[in-house]
Amino acid sequence: MRPGEGPDYIVCLECETPCYTFEWRGSKLVEAFCEVCGNDDIDLFVTEEDFEALSSEGSRDGFKEYLEE
Repeated sequence: MRPGEGPDYIVCLECETPCYTFEWRGSKLVEAFCEVCGNDDIDLFVTEEDFEALSSEGSRDGFKEYLEE
């Protein structure tokens, strides 16, 4: 992802679904909605890169640690 550009999609941490309904400004997520589970808490969405990093840390354990930060 180049500076100033948002990702093609983000991943909902509630249901692990790729989401395409979101607003990205500069380098951060400002609004998001998961059409599968209804999640709209921007703190519960990550980029594909962050999702892959969390997944490699031990799946649910990685997500739990991320959510507790």
